[in-house]
Amino acid sequence: MRAIQADISLGKDGTSNPTEVYVGRSVAPGAFGWKIPLGLGRVRVGLMCAEDPRPYFSELLQKVAPGLDRGEAKVREKAIGQMPVGNCVAERIVAIGEAAAHVKTSTGGGIYFGLLSAEMATDVILRAFRKGDFSAHTLGEFERFWRAAFGLELWTGYLARKLAARLSDSLIEKAFDRAKGIDLLSRLNGNLSFDWHHKAILASIRGLFAPAASA
Repeated sequence: MRAIQADISLGKDGTSNPTEVYVGRSVAPGAFGWKIPLGLGRVRVGLMCAEDPRPYFSELLQKVAPGLDRGEAKVREKAIGQMPVGNCVAERIVAIGEAAAHVKTSTGGGIYFGLLSAEMATDVILRAFRKGDFSAHTLGEFERFWRAAFGLELWTGYLARKLAARLSDSLIEKAFDRAKGIDLLSRLNGNLSFDWHHKAILASIRGLFAPAASA
């Protein structure tokens, strides 16, 4: 995925802005956009998508701050890995965090899983020092650790995002109407976690696609 964002000032108009998420093929194909309040009238505006994000970002900026000169915003771009490809270790090498695509595939956030993988890698590397063995076999313990800890999270988020990316705008609208109609948020009670998403994703899919109860 490719992400882009900038911090901008909305002045007095931005003092009471809530967090907003934007979806749709014309907004951020394959993912979503965001507006996050930073305080003092400033907001962080951005999006990630599977295509060149810049034209979509320009349109989103105009939606959030009509008339804003993009030259006034310090724009930052980056690539976001979605799933590790192959092993994360080789002889004398351990890839962790965003370098290994240890990123929440549902949102693109990388801090939490990066910290977890760093702790795991530290333990494995210390053992390798004590043994004097930095072979791929010895460092491969890290591979088993991260897969057991959050491998399911990555796969669930990745497949859910791929599924969502195939939805047309009309189906996205229907999904939101369905979620509101069945009070999906209350059904997710006990499954919501800021950093662990797979339970909420699976519960959402079950709720949205379960047959409607007959009258």
